[in-house]
Amino acid sequence: MQRSILIMFLAIALSFSASGCFFSRTVINDGARNLDTSFIEVGKTHFREVLRKLGAPDIPIKDTRSFKYSATDVRTTGFIARYFLWLPFGWEESVEVDELLIECDLNGRVTYVTRSRRDVVRPPFEDTADRAPSSNKLSSEKPKV
Repeated sequence: MQRSILIMFLAIALSFSASGCFFSRTVINDGARNLDTSFIEVGKTHFREVLRKLGAPDIPIKDTRSFKYSATDVRTTGFIARYFLWLPFGWEESVEVDELLIECDLNGRVTYVTRSRRDVVRPPFEDTADRAPSSNKLSSEKPKV
């Protein structure tokens, strides 16, 4: 009798010890955060020079006269409970998105350059229906004339 209680106690203790927390960070296209656009002169710089210095854009846009470079940083926290089943609970604590958008006219000259950064922080266990829309913090570079 005592042996079966001891085995059951050890099995329960083992299932609790297999539980734990996890933390992860995923960074996508980190190089797009610090792209130097100081060489771009609105109305003068040609799209070929932009592509030569910045490289191909990471997000293809149907309109071939727009180039979008984007970097994303996602931080996730979670808890894993293993009670005869594997039950993970994870949530994204913060998401940072940095974007650079360059638009050109029909002749291939740059007409607009803008940078934006969105920071979204979510409390754990928040229902997706209760979430407020993400706030955008925009900072645009004024056209150089």
